[in-house]
Amino acid sequence: MIDILKYFKRGLRGTILLANDGHFSYGSKWQAVQSSLSLDRWYMGDFSSAEYTINIELGKDKKEIIKCLVTASPNEASIVVYGRASTTTDLVSITASVTNSYVEILLSPKTDASKGAKASFAATYFRSHT
Repeated sequence: MIDILKYFKRGLRGTILLANDGHFSYGSKWQAVQSSLSLDRWYMGDFSSAEYTINIELGKDKKEIIKCLVTASPNEASIVVYGRASTTTDLVSITASVTNSYVEILLSPKTDASKGAKASFAATYFRSHT
C-alpha cells in the first residue's frame, strides 16, 4: 500500500507542497476526435474558469500539446491558447461555448487527415464566487 502522505508537505498560505522532488504524471482516458468532440463541460454555478492541458496523438509520429484558459458568463465563453507545441502541424481546433448554463470545450480536426486523433486532458477548475 502506498503511503501518499510521504509525498506531500504543508506549503505556504494553505498550499500543498510536493515533497522529495515529486512530479505528476497523467494517464487519463482518451477520446477520438472525428468531427466535433465535446472534450469537457462544467456548470457555471460551480466553476467560473478552468485551465487545460490537452494532449493529442495521431499515430506514433504526430503529437501535440495545448495549454489554454477558459472563462465564461451565462451568455459568453472565452478561450485563449497560450501554449502549443506539435511534432508536425496543428491537429485540432479548440473552441468554448455556453450551452444551457454549461460551458463546453470542443475539439475538431484541423483537416480530414487529422480525423481520429486521440485527445486526453488534465484540468484545474476555479470555483465560482457566487
